[in-house]
Amino acid sequence: VAVLMLAGPLRAVLLTRHLPISEVSRHLTADAIKEGATLAHDFVKRMLSKARPRIVACGLNPHAGDAGLMGSEEKDVIAPALRALKRQGLGVLGPRSADSVFRDMAKGRYDLALAAYHDQGMIPLKLFASDQLVNVTQGLSFIRTSPGHGVAYDIVGKKRADARPMIEAIRLAAQFAHP
Repeated sequence: VAVLMLAGPLRAVLLTRHLPISEVSRHLTADAIKEGATLAHDFVKRMLSKARPRIVACGLNPHAGDAGLMGSEEKDVIAPALRALKRQGLGVLGPRSADSVFRDMAKGRYDLALAAYHDQGMIPLKLFASDQLVNVTQGLSFIRTSPGHGVAYDIVGKKRADARPMIEAIRLAAQFAHP
């Protein structure tokens, strides 16, 4: 399965999930990239009705590694996985610098981003439209949505909960049930 997060026009599959940043590169494998991209491609085609999905992979390092000057994950892991996906006919781009991917997606250049780690995908989505943030689990035989935030123990019993993410999760589940 894959965690796909949506907030308005921004969408990201988190290729790794709740890990310390020091462990991300070890878990960012070609298999994780291929699985996430394949599920993302299917989602964009089926649920967004886009015949030619435009999926972009974020680099792990600043400036997508600057051709190996700042880490080798882009050239050793991400780029080869993307080349293999392109040979299979998937419309994947990258790796691109994460600091511009989400801005470009908001402008309509991409349909979905592959985020290398949790905060790389979550920070821009929460900043852009936290009241619309929804988790759509991919790879299941049924539609599963939930609000895109955590359990919010810090506001339990304080009458500060915002129902909008839950309403958006229900709305999207109904929409995806009848594409």
